Amino acid sequence: MKNEEILHHTAARLHDREYICRIVRPGVAAPAKVSYTHRDDYYILGIIVDGEIDCVIDFQNYSVAKHSLILLSPGQVHQFIFERELEAMMLAFSPTLLDDQTRYQLEESSLFHSPVYEAEGCGDIATMMELLYRQENPSAGRYLARAIIAVLADRIVQQCGKRSQESTRRIDLLLKFRELLRKNITEERRPSFYADKLNISPIYLNEIVKEITGRSSSQYIKNEITLLAKRELFHTADSVKEIAYRLGFTDNAYFTRLFTETAGVSPNKFRDSIG
Repeated sequence: MKNEEILHHTAARLHDREYICRIVRPGVAAPAKVSYTHRDDYYILGIIVDGEIDCVIDFQNYSVAKHSLILLSPGQVHQFIFERELEAMMLAFSPTLLDDQTRYQLEESSLFHSPVYEAEGCGDIATMMELLYRQENPSAGRYLARAIIAVLADRIVQQCGKRSQESTRRIDLLLKFRELLRKNITEERRPSFYADKLNISPIYLNEIVKEITGRSSSQYIKNEITLLAKRELFHTADSVKEIAYRLGFTDNAYFTRLFTETAGVSPNKFRDSIG
């Protein structure tokens, strides 16, 4: 059992450039690798050119092979566990580097796809990444980084097939619901609260969430609070009662019932299974 908090990397690590570009090749010295579990408040786009890497993203295991693209969004807890003959290109960038359209594309993609995408035929992007890696002028680097991000965002959206079946208004409302949820979930878990903030009825909110995610609005909220709880159970030694209180539950028994109903195991059994 780990007893430290999840380490949180902030955009200050990106310095004044607002991005970091790294290239990993077998047998070539690289910057110190971050192998511990952590979360960032910036995006990471990684192209696996060759080899393979195993990683955990929000308690889901992924074995990512060559010709794949990984997208990590701010706040996602992740760990890179093992690599085999890895050749990869990574671009970490602050949300401030994005225009509204690209930000929307990246947020939207997470509704319809896992963090891993197909990246075969990305030779042009690889060339651009090589140029960015060597770029010493911050202003020119930011311009090139934005171009790379925009191209990859378009590629990601193309792989989210279900997107074309949903209306733009409904997707917009769901994204706004998720943003409100991130800010208020420890204080408010009633669908009616979020519906009121969005100026729609609770019935319409439920219809939107269920149509796009397959879950009711109340179940979606339960899943999100359970994910937060799982992170705390795994990365701290705090008691279930302490975690429940930190997440806004004054009734520990209710929190335990909600977690068990959503996760399929009690908080203590979940902790034991990953300890």
